[in-house]
Amino acid sequence: MNAVVYGYLNIDGSITDENQPKISKEAFAVIKNKKIEEKEFLEKTTKLNENETKTTLIEKRNLFLGSKCQTFYSADPFVVSRAFMQYIFDEQGNRFIDCISNVQHVGHCHPHVVQAIATQSSLSTCNIRFVSPILGECSKALINTLHPSLNTIFYCNSG
Repeated sequence: MNAVVYGYLNIDGSITDENQPKISKEAFAVIKNKKIEEKEFLEKTTKLNENETKTTLIEKRNLFLGSKCQTFYSADPFVVSRAFMQYIFDEQGNRFIDCISNVQHVGHCHPHVVQAIATQSSLSTCNIRFVSPILGECSKALINTLHPSLNTIFYCNSG
């Protein structure tokens, strides 16, 4: 039986044992050898300004974000230029399968989710501070998927 190696997967495919969330090499398949045409999925949404480099972006991030907001690929983090469905792209057009960004269920920028958000945003916000038809409909739909003993919803934006 092959042992599953857990550790920190570097962009070159090697694994180091750093104090990072543990993932298996098999679980995070990196597709680095295929360049993606810009128009194959989406136009770049993140472009470096002429006076910005990866180093200056890392310096800004370290200056303004708390120390507990860690990056993956700490030895050589990449700049995310865009994401679509299960893929995430770096600033050089390299494509990666994203298995760790909490989007496993529908992917990044799923067209159906984007359309639903755009439709609702064009009508009104769905805010729990007010009474709205969509809030009740959404809550009931969620409750209908749960065990009968779970009969209320508590909305929050993260774990």
